[in-house]
Amino acid sequence: YLEQVHHTALFLAGKRSELVSELEGKMKEASAELAFERAALYRDQLKAVQSTLETQSVVQLSDVDQDVFGLHREAGMIQVVVLQVRGGKLLGKREFSWKGFVLPTPLGELLSSLLAQYYEPEITIPDEVLLPLEIENSDGLSELLGERRGKKVSVHVPQRGRKSKLVRLA
Repeated sequence: YLEQVHHTALFLAGKRSELVSELEGKMKEASAELAFERAALYRDQLKAVQSTLETQSVVQLSDVDQDVFGLHREAGMIQVVVLQVRGGKLLGKREFSWKGFVLPTPLGELLSSLLAQYYEPEITIPDEVLLPLEIENSDGLSELLGERRGKKVSVHVPQRGRKSKLVRLA
């Protein structure tokens, strides 16, 4: 049990290469002892960790945590995607869709409203929030998020470079 807790802690702390080498060592050790069922268990855990590593994408060479918003509107459908970048790695995404109706609201107002609802107290607030378009009172949003986080939060619309590519990816 303690070994599983240790492996989980390594995984969650982002020390995946250390976890992989530890699992490989345990698998070889079990195999050398002819404990093939235990070796197979380590092999399966190793495959699971490696498949998780394959789905992560390095999107920036920095330790900045970011939420990157993407927005698309087309014929009665609106799609918003939030890419969660932590420590320069794309760790997850959240998607929001609205179909079958036409919103008269400008996209900036829609995005502003979504942002106000998205960053509820249980959501981890990153260092930066990247948006696909300008919203009213982005300075106010930056201040509010900074107060909740206890540290400055940057909210902006990148025009070029890596950050702009991230927004297009979203």
